[in-house]
Amino acid sequence: MFPPDFKELLSVFNSRKVRYLLIGGYAVSLHAQPRAITDLDRLVSPDAGNAKAPYSA
Repeated sequence: MFPPDFKELLSVFNSRKVRYLLIGGYAVSLHAQPRAITDLDRLVSPDAGNAKAPYSA
């Protein structure tokens, strides 16, 4: 379902224990109706320890 670069990003986020949530079109596609989308919307938990984690990933 995800393009290779999105899979790589999410894999790195998971390995670095980044707390995030998929939102937008991909989230809708996973839970309801498939959609033709090309971007990956994500919300990263804004607490102090987690907010910097995506930059190190």
